Amino acid sequence: MQHSRHSSSAEDVMRKIEKKKSCIWVGTIIGTLILLFVFQKIFVFFQLEQHTEQAEMLMKKSEYLIADSYSAIAYLQQLNGNCNADDMEDLRYITNKYRYIYDAGIVNNGHIACTAREGQLTPAVGLPSSAFALNPDISFYRYVSFYPGVAGMLNAIRAKNIMLVTSPFFYQDRIYDNDKYLSISFRSKNKQHILYQRTMSAERPSLLMAQETVSACSDVYNSCVDITDAGMGILRYQGWVQVAVLGCAILLALMITNLILDSLVEHYSLENRLRRAVLRNLIVNRYQPIVDAGQGKIVGAEVLVRWEDEVFHTVSPEFFIPLVEKLGYSQHLTLNILHNALQELAPLLKQYKFTLSINVGSVEVVNRQFVPSLNKIVDQFGISRGRIKIEVTERTDVAYQQLSCFVHYLHVQGYKIAIDDFGTGTSNLHLLPELNFDDVKIDKFYVQRMADENFRKILSNMVSSIIELDKNIIFEGVESEDDLRHIQSIQPHPLVQGWYFYHALSASGLAETMAEHGIPVSESPARR
Repeated sequence: MQHSRHSSSAEDVMRKIEKKKSCIWVGTIIGTLILLFVFQKIFVFFQLEQHTEQAEMLMKKSEYLIADSYSAIAYLQQLNGNCNADDMEDLRYITNKYRYIYDAGIVNNGHIACTAREGQLTPAVGLPSSAFALNPDISFYRYVSFYPGVAGMLNAIRAKNIMLVTSPFFYQDRIYDNDKYLSISFRSKNKQHILYQRTMSAERPSLLMAQETVSACSDVYNSCVDITDAGMGILRYQGWVQVAVLGCAILLALMITNLILDSLVEHYSLENRLRRAVLRNLIVNRYQPIVDAGQGKIVGAEVLVRWEDEVFHTVSPEFFIPLVEKLGYSQHLTLNILHNALQELAPLLKQYKFTLSINVGSVEVVNRQFVPSLNKIVDQFGISRGRIKIEVTERTDVAYQQLSCFVHYLHVQGYKIAIDDFGTGTSNLHLLPELNFDDVKIDKFYVQRMADENFRKILSNMVSSIIELDKNIIFEGVESEDDLRHIQSIQPHPLVQGWYFYHALSASGLAETMAEHGIPVSESPARR
């Protein structure tokens, strides 16, 4: 039943994993979209960094222009304002000296009387009506319009009777005119006055392209520069760049999806969950009593193990114990089992007369470090080694010489030894006296077939031979009254183990049972 439940759970989990694998392209598509979003943010970030540098550079150049203008104004303050030959010479000197001063002129009564480029203006040209103050002494005029061919590109600065006109090349030299998504504006800090503005020439860009604005403001003057890019991101670049980015996103998404699926498979695989359970000591002990059927007393208990997993639920020991051996954790599990058993049952072993049986396999038989480790754990809890019984299955695939040395060494160390599952392996009776086992455990395969007369005869002959060797016999798998009756027809006062008497018990359950059916240390068990 347990094995069936485990298989069903394992199949359910594996079906889920296979379903995840079948959706790998869905994961790749989603991953590609996420990565494209991330790449888009990265591209936007670096483009913003570039625009920030551009804005700071433009602001610095703007400060240079304003500083040059202040220097020019300071120089021109000496003019008498009559537009005579000396004044015109000084005006031309300023326009030649400063690269971004396009023209310089004299203002009388709110009108431009003369300029270095245009000479005497007849009639005088009135200044624009709108202006804002860069400081209390200097005013700014946007887009003076009396210069042929450059209307709309010229701004003017006035200080008392001096006027300076900025060069159109100041803006053209700093703006990427071929960038159809870029807008640039120079403004006052309060955003109420625009000194210069260039808007993008393209129609509204794709919604997949980001729009961001960066600003840089002067620490000295009342001016700022804004750069707005309405075409930021991957689509800003040429087609081959977009294809390369898309290809990288798909490849990375595919790799990440595969890694995630592989991780899920590993996480939910029985082997990996079993490995973690062994290393984290999550496999728990249960104890099945061995009963003297003649007097109804418990004379021993075999340690059984149970594993409850969140994914695979109840996993049969018949399934996971061989897998533990395959994974190379057999001895680690065996020593954990013994340590946990003694930790739970040490008080009972000191209070009642019974042996504690623990199973070992081929790994423990051939490992020379096992018995010293066994001694250390048993001695740690102050338990007599004679109260510990080591069960070696008859199916152990170990050479006779190694098995003989192992059994002899255990006897020398003071332990009892039983051969488990007797009758299912080679069944060589002549090996029993040579290997010197204390107990022989008859496998349930024979016990549950004793209703068959032929099996009963085979078992009767086997039992007789074992008794002649003065070995104790324990019958496993006694699950019904008929099983017990058939056994008693062969041996009147047998030692039995099985569900007819007790299922596997927890430590607390065993303690309660021992209180009623155990043999106290002060009491001698009846001789069988």
